[in-house]
Amino acid sequence: ISTRWVGQAGTTATLPVDHPTTSPFRIEQPPGEAIEAGEKIEPATNVVSLSYFATAQTPLVEGRLFTESDSEGAEPVAIINDVAMRRHFGGSAGGRRIVDAKGTSVGIVGVVRSGRYRAMQELPAPMLYRPLAQEYRPRMHLAIRLLAPATEETFKRLAPQVTAGTLRLVRMATLDEHLSKAMVMDRFVIALVSACGLMA
Repeated sequence: ISTRWVGQAGTTATLPVDHPTTSPFRIEQPPGEAIEAGEKIEPATNVVSLSYFATAQTPLVEGRLFTESDSEGAEPVAIINDVAMRRHFGGSAGGRRIVDAKGTSVGIVGVVRSGRYRAMQELPAPMLYRPLAQEYRPRMHLAIRLLAPATEETFKRLAPQVTAGTLRLVRMATLDEHLSKAMVMDRFVIALVSACGLMA
């Protein structure tokens, strides 16, 4: 994609304020650690490309982000958010490991700042990220941080570049448009509560 229009670009299985899936994991207990052995957690999970965190401007809190070395066949790794770190690992998650439902041991290599994953009104919740190279998904969202205004003309210029090769473009929208659509139900509930209040 032309750098004239794009500052950063990355792929993600789930967009902000969407419906991320959850996956069960078991925390590996390190030697001498006074925690419940085999504690089970079920955080919201997402699969992202290497450049997603830079595109979403998600700050790194601890450790590192995904790199090209986190490839298919390499040691399975994950990144969690700071809420998951505090809730399940105390003050630091460096060097800790979790086991997925298939029995695969996954190393936590980094911690990022938490955000809103399901609704704007929600409290920050635990989140776990896996690299796309190790958790392939056939359908992903391409997040682009534009250098040009997000106009219809810009979209028309970008579309042929996005679909170059084997990619198939389903829809293009700004983050504001996505959030507006995702918050339709929230606005409906607020309007309903307000109407009930007026009737009372």
